[in-house]
Amino acid sequence: MTTDGVTEARDRHGVFYDPVRGLAGHSFDGPQELVDTVVREVTAWSGGRLHDDMAVLALTRREPPGAEEA
Repeated sequence: MTTDGVTEARDRHGVFYDPVRGLAGHSFDGPQELVDTVVREVTAWSGGRLHDDMAVLALTRREPPGAEEA
């Protein structure tokens, strides 16, 4: 989940950052790595000039015990 500070970040040509395209091909070992990558990507996309606040939340979903047996 992200705020509009991610999806409305623009590059020097005024093009909005697209997290789906920006993160394509990446794999993550956990939620913190995903968050760090989004922040890096958005900062690079905008040339380091963030004009809005940015919040990113990533969760790990775990199967309840015994779910694999069902």
